[in-house]
Amino acid sequence: MRGTKILAFACSMIVAWNQISISVVPVYAIEENEINTVTVKEDFVDSLIVKDKEYDGTATADIDFSNVALNGVDTGDDVALTAKATFNDANAGDAKAVEVSDFELIGDDKDKYKLNLEPNFQIVTKTAKIAPAIIHLTPVGTFVKGEKLPKEIEYNINQNDIKANDNVNVTAKVSVSVDENNDYIYQIDDATATGNANYILAMQEDSKPTPSSPTAATLSSASIDKAGASYLEQHDFGIVANGAVRITLNAELSHDMPVIFILSDGQEVTDDSPRFYSHENIYRASGEFIVELAESETFKDVSLSVTIENGDQSSTVDLPLKLNGNNSTSHLIIDNKLPSVSSLTLKNHGLEGEHYFDARGIFVDSESGIRSIRYRWDNDVKSANWINYDNFSHNPGDKVDFYVKTDWNNSTDPRSVRPDGSHKLELEITDNAGNVYRDSGNLITDGADTKAPQPTYIRLDKTTETTWDKIINILPFGTFVNQKLVLSLKVEDRTETEQSSGVKSVALTDGKGENEKVIAADIKSSDGIYTYSMEPDQIISSWYLKLTDYNGNTEHFLIRDLLNSDIAKEPEEEATASEDSEAETTTTTTGMDWSRLKTDKSGMWIFDKTAPVVTPDYESGNGVQGDDGIYYYDKGTFILKCHDDSALHFITIEKSFRVSENEDWSKLEPETREFKEIKEDDVFEFNTDKAANGWYQFKVSIVDGAQNENNPRFGTFIIYVDHAKPEGTISVISPSNPNFKIRKDDNTYWVRERDADDKYLPITFRVDATPKGSKLRAITVEVIGGNGNSRTFEFNKNDIIEEDGMFYVTALVSTDPSSKEYLQLSENNTYEVKAIAEAFSHNKSDEIHFTVHVDTENPVVESFSVERKNTAAETILNFLTFGAFANDSLKLTVKVKDGQNDIGLDHVDISYTNSNGKSVNNMALTEESAGVYTCELALDTKVFQSDIIVTAYDRLDKSSKNAPNIQNTTGDKRTKDGNTFVMLEAEAPTLKVILPSSDSSKRDDGQIWYRQHFDTTEDDALKYIEVVVKDDASGIQRINMMINGQPIDHNVNEASQNAIITDIERNNTKILDFDSTRAMGELDRASLCDEFHYFYSTESIAEKIPANADGSYVITFEITDNAGNVTTAPVDENGNIYSDEKVVYYRDIVAPNVTQFIFDPASFDNISEVNQEDFIQKLEYGYYFKTAFDVMLTSVDPEPPSGLDYAVFRMVPYENGELKPEIISDPVPFSNGIAKYSVPKGFKGQIYGKAYDKVSNVSEERTPQGFVIDETAPTITVQELPENPAGKDANGNNIYTNSISIKVTISDTQSGLRSLSYSKDSELDKFDAVITDIPNDAGTGDNKVLGNGWKITGTDVNLVTEVSKVFTFDKDDNDIKMTFKATDRSGNECDPKSSGTFTIDTIAPQIAISNPSNLLNGLYYNGSTEYFITVTERNFSQELIIANIKNEFRSAVPTISFTSNGNSTHTAKVSFPEGDYSFSLSGTDLGGHKALISYNGAEANEYFFTSFNVDATKPKIQTNFKSFGSDENEAVYYNKQQTAEIIVTEHNFADSDMGISVKRKDPGTSHVVGGDGWSEIGYTSNWKADGDKHTLTIKFEKDGVYRITMAPKDRAGNAGEFAEGSSDHSTVFEIDTVIPTYEKRDGTSSSEKNFVATPFCDVYDEKRKNDPPPTVLFDDVNFDRIEVDTIVYTPTYENGKELGEIIKSPVSEELSKPITDKQFTLSNFDKDGVYALTFVAVDKAGNKSDPISNTYFRMVDTDVLAYIYNSKIGDKNSDDDNKKPTGYYSLMNTDGKAISKKATDFDNLDILVIKPKSDKQAGTLVLREDEKQYSPYDYNAFSIEEESVSETATMLKMHLPGEYFSETFRDDGLDTRMYLSVSIRDDVYLDLASIHIDNEAPTATIPDDFKNWHNYFFESEQTITLTDISELLDDTKTKVYECPRNGERKEIPHTYDPESNTLSFTLTKGVHHIDITLVDEAGNEYNIDRVKYVRVGNFRLYLGGGIVLVLGAVAAFFIIRRKRRG
Repeated sequence: MRGTKILAFACSMIVAWNQISISVVPVYAIEENEINTVTVKEDFVDSLIVKDKEYDGTATADIDFSNVALNGVDTGDDVALTAKATFNDANAGDAKAVEVSDFELIGDDKDKYKLNLEPNFQIVTKTAKIAPAIIHLTPVGTFVKGEKLPKEIEYNINQNDIKANDNVNVTAKVSVSVDENNDYIYQIDDATATGNANYILAMQEDSKPTPSSPTAATLSSASIDKAGASYLEQHDFGIVANGAVRITLNAELSHDMPVIFILSDGQEVTDDSPRFYSHENIYRASGEFIVELAESETFKDVSLSVTIENGDQSSTVDLPLKLNGNNSTSHLIIDNKLPSVSSLTLKNHGLEGEHYFDARGIFVDSESGIRSIRYRWDNDVKSANWINYDNFSHNPGDKVDFYVKTDWNNSTDPRSVRPDGSHKLELEITDNAGNVYRDSGNLITDGADTKAPQPTYIRLDKTTETTWDKIINILPFGTFVNQKLVLSLKVEDRTETEQSSGVKSVALTDGKGENEKVIAADIKSSDGIYTYSMEPDQIISSWYLKLTDYNGNTEHFLIRDLLNSDIAKEPEEEATASEDSEAETTTTTTGMDWSRLKTDKSGMWIFDKTAPVVTPDYESGNGVQGDDGIYYYDKGTFILKCHDDSALHFITIEKSFRVSENEDWSKLEPETREFKEIKEDDVFEFNTDKAANGWYQFKVSIVDGAQNENNPRFGTFIIYVDHAKPEGTISVISPSNPNFKIRKDDNTYWVRERDADDKYLPITFRVDATPKGSKLRAITVEVIGGNGNSRTFEFNKNDIIEEDGMFYVTALVSTDPSSKEYLQLSENNTYEVKAIAEAFSHNKSDEIHFTVHVDTENPVVESFSVERKNTAAETILNFLTFGAFANDSLKLTVKVKDGQNDIGLDHVDISYTNSNGKSVNNMALTEESAGVYTCELALDTKVFQSDIIVTAYDRLDKSSKNAPNIQNTTGDKRTKDGNTFVMLEAEAPTLKVILPSSDSSKRDDGQIWYRQHFDTTEDDALKYIEVVVKDDASGIQRINMMINGQPIDHNVNEASQNAIITDIERNNTKILDFDSTRAMGELDRASLCDEFHYFYSTESIAEKIPANADGSYVITFEITDNAGNVTTAPVDENGNIYSDEKVVYYRDIVAPNVTQFIFDPASFDNISEVNQEDFIQKLEYGYYFKTAFDVMLTSVDPEPPSGLDYAVFRMVPYENGELKPEIISDPVPFSNGIAKYSVPKGFKGQIYGKAYDKVSNVSEERTPQGFVIDETAPTITVQELPENPAGKDANGNNIYTNSISIKVTISDTQSGLRSLSYSKDSELDKFDAVITDIPNDAGTGDNKVLGNGWKITGTDVNLVTEVSKVFTFDKDDNDIKMTFKATDRSGNECDPKSSGTFTIDTIAPQIAISNPSNLLNGLYYNGSTEYFITVTERNFSQELIIANIKNEFRSAVPTISFTSNGNSTHTAKVSFPEGDYSFSLSGTDLGGHKALISYNGAEANEYFFTSFNVDATKPKIQTNFKSFGSDENEAVYYNKQQTAEIIVTEHNFADSDMGISVKRKDPGTSHVVGGDGWSEIGYTSNWKADGDKHTLTIKFEKDGVYRITMAPKDRAGNAGEFAEGSSDHSTVFEIDTVIPTYEKRDGTSSSEKNFVATPFCDVYDEKRKNDPPPTVLFDDVNFDRIEVDTIVYTPTYENGKELGEIIKSPVSEELSKPITDKQFTLSNFDKDGVYALTFVAVDKAGNKSDPISNTYFRMVDTDVLAYIYNSKIGDKNSDDDNKKPTGYYSLMNTDGKAISKKATDFDNLDILVIKPKSDKQAGTLVLREDEKQYSPYDYNAFSIEEESVSETATMLKMHLPGEYFSETFRDDGLDTRMYLSVSIRDDVYLDLASIHIDNEAPTATIPDDFKNWHNYFFESEQTITLTDISELLDDTKTKVYECPRNGERKEIPHTYDPESNTLSFTLTKGVHHIDITLVDEAGNEYNIDRVKYVRVGNFRLYLGGGIVLVLGAVAAFFIIRRKRRG
């Protein structure tokens, strides 16, 4: 009882204690203040750093204490050292003394310490630098761009840069130079020239030289003279020359700079050194150009201008050229072309009642214009004077309308001049360039005009660059043209005499006569050329040219015939025919074969540029278009319609197939169609009924007659053939497990209506469809719900999903009434689903069904009660707002239920945490009765705490959403808001703080330091401090946290005045306070027992909370749980408690600074240190040494410092300006703030340094100017004196008559040049050394000129590594010598270097030449002539006057002798006898000056030249006129062009003197010298010169009758002498290149429409058996004969009328004879058969017509005729395929035997069959082998063209490819014979040829003893015979070879006997290796294995036997002898 009371009391105290709040009050301990002593280390003085500064007029210094360490200062205290520092004075200087004193402590914690310094540390002396202050200069001067840069420029001084009361005197010079980027920069020659050591000079930062533009140069003069031209003259329109001219230009400018002259024709000349004229203060430049014709040019017309460029200025002006005082002009014409005669008509007006004759013409010279015209009449029969024709324009291109009239009344009747009343007009036209056109004569005759005009020239031109074969396509049924053509014509009116009425009209027509249609009624001409453009899209049946004169004479000319006539011109023949025409530009190309127009219907012209088209017809053939645009076929026909507006020619249809789109296309057999007649439409059909499922592609390529091709983009068509239905299934994919289930009871499908969050779960049905053919185009899904409601889903091809080869759609419905997918459930809560899949072919699947049940309600927990298991009084059960508490086991009871039509309950369970702190999840309750579940909850430990969760589940794992509050069994007590938690515990919470890893690992003081982190890289990630708080039992109530005294997130206590720091946690998580934990407990009590993590980055803390003075951060905590337990001591990750219960860390966020570079030893310029203000960014050299040195880097780590660690040096070396691999040092540790590095000898480049502190903060990499170590002095190169002095002066020095220049080059490539000097020693102008100092930065900038004229020619960054200067000496002076010296920047000085000694002299002599005589014809003197020469020169020497006289005709030349008249004048006279001379003169004085020579007072030049001739020799003439035939032969004909050759040997030759006449008559006229019809036609003067030999070839190309004569003379009038064998005339001859024409066949003209020329076939059947025999008519003006080749095949008959075979008839030879008549008539045309005739007509010139092939079938007694055409006997052994047998003869020998052939060796066969139209069985081609037949009709390449040849008969043209045999008869052992036959009727055939197919190799029997190693003993030779040879051999290819072991095999003779089927060959004595190859007639080979080591007459056997006998005898001898001795 007592124990029970104690226990009850304890429990009541516990309950009371739980109701009392406990507050924890922090207690702070206060310690008494202590004063600590602070000392410094021994390196105190060294650690003090006095900062360098710039001069400011004061002595104040600044101390850097960052390296000073204070001993005795506690960590975290703010204590530092300060002092006073003073320079010894205020002036600038290096290493100046600084006194440091008055040391004291500063900082927030300084009062806690006192400073104790050693006596020697009280006052310290240090050094530092005061750098001079900078005075900035601002330039105010300017300069001109392009001139030499100014050596000095004005500037202003910035007075603000000078301190008050300071005196400054600036004397520096500022110049302009050019840096390495070609930018102008200012340079100061001496930056220290301030007069005050405290200042230095620098340019104002924004100062940049800006040059002014120069004044543009102006053209001052321009002149022109001959430079190869013999004629140069100025006219009103310009200057004209006939050859090269020289243009000389002069320009003036105000600046000394190069001048560029750019002529308008592209020539360019530069004058680099304009001359200065001081009296005018101006510079002059000059340029010279040669303007001439290119090799291919005959004419140049230019307006010359010149562009003059100086600096950035340019000006363009027209050239002011003039001759002989004329006005200036820029127009220049160079002309070598003759004037042209556009038209010339001569007419006799006597028959018109008038009494005059006249000449009317148009002359033009488009190049230089016509200067003069003269003419004369009938000079060949009477002497006549030239008459000048005046009053016309002389300008270029102006036409001269020439008209002259002669009145009979004013003279003797001109009819008396010639018997026929004709008159000859001669013309001579000269252009302004002196080119002369001569016409030797045009005739005028009397008579009337009764003839129509005729065309004399025709050309058909294309208008593009396309080749002719791509434009014109000549086919048998028409000539097709696909672009515009231009027809050009020349027409002249014909007449019996020269009286013509003239051309009235030129027209083009389609046809002639009554059916004539006009194409162009009246074509206009331009300059005699008629042009007309033939536009596309027109059809002309018969294209005619219609010509009419004014007398009404009209004639039609067929264009086809004209293009094949002699008037048709190739383009180059008439290249300029339409130059002046206004017709459009045309492009002509040779190579069009117009002769092809002569065939049949090719006379029809179709102009067509419209491409053919192909159109698919899907619907007519039952095609169904899918949604993808593809047409699908289950059955039906796919149709393609091809169309062309003119005519189809070729159609190719490529067919391809593939099963799926992922496969490659497989090509099917293509289909090709060729059309041989006009057809506009064609249809292709593809039947899909039996086609396999899959894709079919059709590529259609159409070419029409005009070669227009259809667009390939629109020629490809794809269809799909599909005969299959899709299949499919339905399933539910959402909701999925556990929301979907198949109930085992009845296999029904169930889904949940809502998810665990009570949200509606849409139901997604998946319909899977499998296409069995084409792709799916649509799927229809219907979902049926309740009350007749349903939803239908239509899915198209874009909605269907493809995944891993499966195709499906999903349909979604919802039971949520608010959803747009809502569909009411049926009354049983079900949905029924139906689906149908449809393919692109519109094939549909069978209907698919599916039903699903929907579980709509969650299970419901109706009550949850708790009762004590034991009813003893000491057990307690308390219900609080957040749980129930008990001290004994409990019994739980749960009541649940599930909804109607739902799937049903499954189980009920509870979850809680057991006494071990482990969760017990889903502990199942026991079902006591329907819907009632119970369990026991035991208490087995001192503390039990858990939430108890009750959940009921149905079979779909749907759980109850809510459980009621825990209640007692009576229901009157319950927890609040469902809390079910019980708890009793007394443990304190835990606190862990994890600091991130330190950034400093090299510390001895244990401090943790961090640098600043920016989170940009992995190495730079933020550093996070992690705070972890946890209470496992009651949970956390409150967290208090402070950093550096600042509270985090909430007040630590209400009285605190410190600001609250918020929002610094990484996830913005607030630390817990009482309000937040209470709210959490009511919501989720378990959450209070979580482990709470807080993350604070060092950066986020630093943003809100400042660090302590020493960089530290201090963090403190106070943690309280819900039971009131408190924790203040944090532990680290290892469980160690932090010192003083505080977390402390430090931050160093400032990088060190590199403050100074120090050198030891100092540089040559005595520089030993560089401060940071002098660091540079860009390479520039500034420190120069003669030997190796040490470089030291100093650095400062700003407060709060983590401390300096090390430095890294980077050396970047350069060698000759080229960057070399850089060198990076290992880390160099700092000692007293200094890191030292040694630089080796020879180094040149930059040295970079950077400093690292102990948290890896790194300074910027800094560098001073570059370093150079140089031990070598500069080199000086002085250019040698010129090697060509004029002579020697009195001292033996070179004497120069012109200015000379000496180039001096000074270089130092290592350290660069520092200073230069030069001095001069001479008689007149000596001077001392001129010194040029080179600034350190002279190598930069655009200015490349130093002082004193030195040019920078080599730089290395800022260094000047090479300079040069050209010293020019242009003034008279003697004994001149220059001396040079130089020093480099490292102080190395070179030895002096001098030039050679020399002298300068000037002044040139003057020479005047004159000649009073005049030249004839510009070149000829008619006798001796004299030249007079006068020389004015003091330093005269006759030996220095050089005269060069050459006589190219004679060897003798005159000499020159001078007479002196005083010291300055010297004269000579030169006389020239007959000869061809060139005379030149030049000279110099003793000083070498070239003389200036003038001729007849003209402008002086340095050279004189002239040439002239004297002539008295007759020309020698050779001709080939006699080779044309003798005058007695009147029948001279040629069928190709002929060439007349004339060779004239004459020194002074002119083609106009040769008197050549060429006359012509029409083709076919008489060959009589006199008579009518002759006309002068002229010739092309294309003489070829070879020295004095001049050759003219005159080509006769145009058809006609010709005669040529000549009457030559030379320029001096000497008549020509004809050589032996030469003649002055030719016989009359005719050129006839026109082939005979095919006029008629059987009386029908070949010009008729639809006339088929060749090949032609005709049938004479029963109805036509009495028709006249066939005839053929040819015509030609010079007709000779018709050659006929005839083959007649006549049938043989068996049993009377049975047709047997067709054989060649003997009539063939009788008909194959030439005939001389123009008409051939087929005789003996009275028997049935095939009459194949080939005709060729031949004229007298040997021209042959195109072969005409006519085949006539006489079928009176025969129904069927057939033969193999294209048959030629040929030579089967020929190597030329064109000469081998063809057709019939490729199958049969001439003896009628079949030729053995392999199946692969057959050629193509063409068979022609004529058969009745009514007999469908007749005419079938077969191959018959005994009873077996082979039909070629199944072979795709076998083709038949069918053509109607009569009312009753049709012609079949069969083409059987040779490949048919190789693909049909493939058996290698095949050897068979068969007949190629044509069926007549059932089982009756006409055999065309016998065929022997032999694929089998021959075999033979080899003798048994003919084998390897066989010996034929005792034989001198052995014959080997092969027997039983199975095939007839080709003896030419059958071979027997001897095959030596070493060497090539050789053929040995053999004998083949085809009768006995044997082959023999003979072997001689010796060893043999034999190869045998048998080849049968079909080419099959049998190679017999080589037989080796066959011996005949074996000598080795004889020798071996002899040796055996001898050895045996010797052995016997010794045996007998031994026996005798025994």
